[in-house]
Amino acid sequence: MLGGRNYSLAAICAVLLASIAWMIPAPALAFFSAPLLECAQVTVPAALSNCGSDPLTRGVASIDNEGNLDLTLVGAGSAEAYQIVFRSPDGTQSVSLGMVTTGAGGNASKQEDVAFALGKVGAGNIVLTRTGMDQYVAGIHVSASGAPQSGPDTHLELSACSDVNIFTNPLSNCGTDTFKNGTAEFESNSGAIDIQVTGAAANATYAAILRPVTGTALALGMITTNSRGVGQTPVSTTPIAFSTFASGTVVLTRNGMDQAVGGFRVSVKPRPRPASTAGLVRCIDVTYPPLSLVSGTDVPLSNCGTDPLASGSAVLSVSGTLTVSLVGAAPSSTYTVVFRSIDSSGSADTPSLLSLTTNASGNARASKTAAIAAGSIGSGDFVVQSGGLDEFVTGFEIK
Repeated sequence: MLGGRNYSLAAICAVLLASIAWMIPAPALAFFSAPLLECAQVTVPAALSNCGSDPLTRGVASIDNEGNLDLTLVGAGSAEAYQIVFRSPDGTQSVSLGMVTTGAGGNASKQEDVAFALGKVGAGNIVLTRTGMDQYVAGIHVSASGAPQSGPDTHLELSACSDVNIFTNPLSNCGTDTFKNGTAEFESNSGAIDIQVTGAAANATYAAILRPVTGTALALGMITTNSRGVGQTPVSTTPIAFSTFASGTVVLTRNGMDQAVGGFRVSVKPRPRPASTAGLVRCIDVTYPPLSLVSGTDVPLSNCGTDPLASGSAVLSVSGTLTVSLVGAAPSSTYTVVFRSIDSSGSADTPSLLSLTTNASGNARASKTAAIAAGSIGSGDFVVQSGGLDEFVTGFEIK
């Protein structure tokens, strides 16, 4: 059950690809998150040029406030390699975010830690290209029927136009209004628009637009700030129509200048990623994979104890610190934790890595620094033992 962050995200995306892959894989704090659309589908505010013809069932792309990129494709071109770029609002500048390659079914996922460094601010759009043509663009998709499960909403961070710093050349026509932060959200099932600003010019009125690379912008609504520079689009703002495929840059204008633009802002230092994280399950409860598929006899794991467990986890940090948590185990009991290689027989168990003793409720938590030596690469399971029996093992439960 070991693996880096990419492995755990890949596992999550595998589930998403099989069911509801349009749901965002990462980020509760995604400052840029939007569905991916076929370039040729976009008609609002204007049709795009240089579009390819690759298919796409659904997709989503996000950049969170730590600068991490998460991207999923479902039903794209079969066994194709796509270049990922973040493109400026006018389409003249771009920053490469690497490549993503689909499988035979046209499915793929990509996770790139710290694609953008702390302090970077971007405005524009994520675009996937192949054979010199734009195949997919991030944008706004409003469903035909308003169904609740229509797809991902679009969420953008608003930043001062003059703060954008990921491109070689600064954006043009930027105003000088003070601007602390803001967000723009578009609901996929209704087309509802919600744009909020904080720390903008006081007692001012902004026009929010969706600006295409070329062509006439789409008016999104007006925002009037109070004496503290706080404002929001009114609830009466006209939503985007059903069956809309839109793409462009959200811009707040005032006095003929671009004061704020939609994109992302890396405002948080990346947190250390665990080398491995896994839930704990009772050894005696393990039923997958059915051993009958392998040996012809369906029997449980051997040497299992019968202690209870409500939940538990084993987390190994990139520095080797192991943290094990137990909830609802046997009360007032001491457990030891070993690491077992994938031979599963127990013959290659490490010496005890740490011990922990539950309280009267059967709960415990313990950590050990440098439980695994630096430079180690492992594959196997953490096993929690008591009285010489395997009580809990890293695993999963599907309900």
